[in-house]
Amino acid sequence: MSTDSKLKDFSTTPASNNSNPPDGWPEGMAASKVNDTARENMARYREWYNDAQWINDGLTKTFVSGSSFKITGSDVTAKYSVGRRVEAIGTGTGTIYGTITATAFATDTTVSVDWDSGGAISNESLTISYHTLDLKGGDSDNAVSSNVVRDSAGRFRATDPSAAQDVATKTYVDLLNIENIDYWDVAPSNDTITLRLNAKYAFDIDEVSAKTSSGTISYSIAIDAVNVTGLASIGVSSSEATTSATAANSVAAGQTVTLVLASNSSAADLALSIQITRT
Repeated sequence: MSTDSKLKDFSTTPASNNSNPPDGWPEGMAASKVNDTARENMARYREWYNDAQWINDGLTKTFVSGSSFKITGSDVTAKYSVGRRVEAIGTGTGTIYGTITATAFATDTTVSVDWDSGGAISNESLTISYHTLDLKGGDSDNAVSSNVVRDSAGRFRATDPSAAQDVATKTYVDLLNIENIDYWDVAPSNDTITLRLNAKYAFDIDEVSAKTSSGTISYSIAIDAVNVTGLASIGVSSSEATTSATAANSVAAGQTVTLVLASNSSAADLALSIQITRT
């Protein structure tokens, strides 16, 4: 937690640091005040050092809403840039942290923040500090590397790789999540068959490929007795066909997947393969 360091009261103009001792070094100050002022300076540096990651610029922050504040009359958008972390402290607010999502200057600088864990600032006297690290890092296109970018909320995310070897690796890793549930029946009949009982992990049902050697039959895929949209009453013949699920196809751990066979007309050698993707 940052402290309200008195370093913010120092001026970047040397001649302006001339307040009465021990807060400043005025011309002609009494020799007896030199040691007091030096010790005061040392205390202020140490106070800042105790939590140096947060910078209190000394500007007054005014409540706008639970997720925004403004700095009156100053353009400080460069300091309060999108993606930068901020800390807010107030009696009702407590101490909360967030990420800047927008900053704009007209007459005032208005800063919007996505506070962690659904927090919000209160309409009160606030001490708001920004982090020493500017996550934007001066990169105008918000790219951190070829595969990591910062989104509009200031958060980092990975993008799909472009280098050939990286693409091949991603394709391989993605395929590790894809499996098949296979079913084969020499002489199928109208029946309900449990394909996955009490699923041990979550997955999506993507598509089903099916065919017979002769005759016809229809199938439906259900999750806890609820048909997967797009995979209900699908006819099967000796011509292989693949049908995709369109909705209601997510299986949670603990659920059961069943195959419902109906409308059998002398079907033989039913082969059915369900493609699933772990989630």
